[in-house]
Amino acid sequence: MKFRQLLLTAIVFAAAWLAFFADKSPQSSVVEATERKNKFVPANTKSSISSKKQEADLDVLSLTALQPRSSFIGNSNSTTAHNTLFSQKNWSPPLSTSIQSLPTEVPVVPSLPFTYIGKKFESGIWEVYLSEGDQAFVIREKDTIDERYRVEKISPPTLYLTYLPLKQTQTLSIGVFD
Repeated sequence: MKFRQLLLTAIVFAAAWLAFFADKSPQSSVVEATERKNKFVPANTKSSISSKKQEADLDVLSLTALQPRSSFIGNSNSTTAHNTLFSQKNWSPPLSTSIQSLPTEVPVVPSLPFTYIGKKFESGIWEVYLSEGDQAFVIREKDTIDERYRVEKISPPTLYLTYLPLKQTQTLSIGVFD
């Protein structure tokens, strides 16, 4: 072992011995307040010390009176931007009148929520299997799905759906004819 390791081991054992075998009795004495040598006197109050020699002997340190917080950062009830410490700042330029006068946006058809699973052609009729989350759907032409979509046409490789609230047609790729 190196000297450093031996020294650290000795310190650890000494600390452990003090922790286990030191005097653990509570202190019964009460600490009394003592008078300070330096007297602090506010600068705006009259001192009872009259002579300059006594002031020099006591080494008086003068303190200024406390000032109200509102003189530094403003009134706490004030909500003006220059008085609030963490006020919200809007750095974007103001909107021009031509932008504000634009009509509201036209509603947009959401993307198709369906996932293609498979298809089957039987007795001249196509069946397509779709899923949306945990739900699975078996659809044919002219079927309605959750009163939101209507199947217009099934002709592989495309499925044509109409979004009923806006009456707009969307397509879904379902693969080629097998």
